[in-house]
Amino acid sequence: MKIIITESQNNRIATKVWVRRRYDLIRKEFKDAIADTDPCKFDYFVPYEIRVVNYIMDSIHPKFYLFDWFEYGEAAYVIDMMFRSELVKIYAKGKENCN
Repeated sequence: MKIIITESQNNRIATKVWVRRRYDLIRKEFKDAIADTDPCKFDYFVPYEIRVVNYIMDSIHPKFYLFDWFEYGEAAYVIDMMFRSELVKIYAKGKENCN
């Protein structure tokens, strides 16, 4: 039996492997992004989520862009999905403490 996958599916699989190998670095950048991004400054979750993911991507992008296989959009998507549930909880708790 043969399984045929598209190029985009292959990129997503490769990106997940790439992110998992660098989980400690990405987790550290996630913690830094949370510390530097105040939920009170955002009216809705989506702009907050975009800001945190962009912060992480801006931190890891220069370290790997020229030296390693790096699919920026796929990596941002995988990182977003990886931390989304935790980010929702942090945002909700942060919004409760506003005012």
